[in-house]
Amino acid sequence: MLKLINPVKDKLISAALKTALNCKLSEIGEILKVDFNSSKKSLSAKLSLKGETSPLDIHLENYNFFQDGNRCLLTIEKIRTSKEWLTCLIDAYLEKMELELPGNLLPIIKLIA
Repeated sequence: MLKLINPVKDKLISAALKTALNCKLSEIGEILKVDFNSSKKSLSAKLSLKGETSPLDIHLENYNFFQDGNRCLLTIEKIRTSKEWLTCLIDAYLEKMELELPGNLLPIIKLIA
């Protein structure tokens, strides 16, 4: 049953993420596509950035949501991009990315994770 639900859930989350990210990133560009995959714990996105001639592809691998007290955290083990220099920069300076998310998202994140 979960195998049938996950693709639908992933498409809904992908659409919601695209909308939310476009609101936040409108000054630097536009999110063209988001592919969220809860089974593989990955997320891919295509961004059209202002001043760039070609879109940037980003792939996040092995994400994990967890709660630390009242804090909601997201860790990402690996980030790949279509720009080799950017991937190298991320590898060199961000061993394991950890982002704090707004606490009010915790109930929603529990559904996603």
